[in-house]
Order: sequence, then structure tokens, then C-alpha cells
Amino acid sequence: MEPITHDGRLFAWWYAGENPLYRGCHLRGDEAGCTALMALFEAIEASATPVSQLLPLSPATAAVARVAGRAFRVIQQLALHYDAGEASCWQTREDGATLHLHFGARELALLQTALLRILKGEGNFALGDQNDEQLLHFWPLAG
Repeated sequence: MEPITHDGRLFAWWYAGENPLYRGCHLRGDEAGCTALMALFEAIEASATPVSQLLPLSPATAAVARVAGRAFRVIQQLALHYDAGEASCWQTREDGATLHLHFGARELALLQTALLRILKGEGNFALGDQNDEQLLHFWPLAG
């Protein structure tokens, strides 16, 4: 999987240590980055075959992650894995500095809705099972 280039900035991170309120991965971007990711999701939706795509991410800072004195680990790339034949599938997995996101058609629609919400200025919500580490948190647009 070769990384693709995209406009804007996208950030992802994990908080270090145990915190039941913020388990899972966290995603934030600027308007151009979120718009580019939305365009990628639209292209994935049009595909009748499985798609795997690697996106380089901008390094998250404490200001982006909005953590004062809280440790976090930066994710350097996002590996998207879409199975066109899978109605519903959701899995996040960390591999070094790469977040692998496996999703099916239902979750693709949820991801698109989440990005639309971010582009409208919303944030502080998550996709996935609230009781495990498979959460993907979405935060308001970065300035």
C-alpha cells in the first residue's frame, strides 16, 4: 500500500494510560483535510471491490489533542481497509505508528456522516462499541 497525498491536515492520536472516557483512537483535521478524506470515502463507496488506502497524517501536538499535561501517542498514518462485500465490519488496530481501520458498508456511511458533522463544526463524539478499545473519536475542526 503506497501512501497517497491529500490536501489539508489530518491528525490522529491515542491517549496514554487508562481512561475509560477516552479509550480508542482520536481523529481531528482542518477543513481541507476533512474534505479530502470525505472525497476518498466517496471514491471508496463507488468501488465494487475491496479497497486499502494509506494516508499520511500530520503530527498531533498538545494543542491539537487539547491535552494539558496529558501524555498521548501520535499516529503517523491511517490505513483504511474497506470490504465492499461486508455489510457491517468495524475494527481498529494499532501497528506501530499506523492506525488500521477496517470497515464495511454500514460503517462507511457512519464515517461519512461523522466527517459531515465535523465540517459543520460539531465534534466530541465517537463511532464503535462504547465498551471497548475499538472507538474512533471525532473532534471539531482544527484551526
